[in-house]
Amino acid sequence: MNVTKATFGVVVDEILALIPTCDFYAVDQEMTGISEPKTPEDLTYSIPEAYPFKRGAASKYNAFQFGLCLFHKKTNSDTGDVFYEARPFNFQLRNGAQGDDVVLSMSAIEFLAKNAMDFQMWLANGLPYATRQGEADQKERLFPTAKKLEEATEDEREWVER
Repeated sequence: MNVTKATFGVVVDEILALIPTCDFYAVDQEMTGISEPKTPEDLTYSIPEAYPFKRGAASKYNAFQFGLCLFHKKTNSDTGDVFYEARPFNFQLRNGAQGDDVVLSMSAIEFLAKNAMDFQMWLANGLPYATRQGEADQKERLFPTAKKLEEATEDEREWVER
């Protein structure tokens, strides 16, 4: 199921109810790029050796799709056969910060286009997200430190504490 800003409110409660009951889950994330030009790509690298290169790419490019698939073990009541029911959720993500750039790797975009990525859905209906710093900046913009927490309404205090 594609999860967008239009469907998130309807789907989130279902997902939260299914997660604790699943037998296992799988996650996948798509980004607008996965490697930095002129950095070595060696499949023999250990995780500590590869980490600095992959961290650089993850810091440069944007997450734009997050997949979550929840698996529940079921038994066919007629045959007794055991199978897994898969519940896939595909979150379209869009950096929510106004004025932020989206950095694209042409090879990543070509791969996604060949695999039927719906760029229009992503751009028009992606779920806004923020980094921790972006969230802190947004909270500061909405609730400047000049306005003391004691002066905030109960609803405002609850929102800030989340």
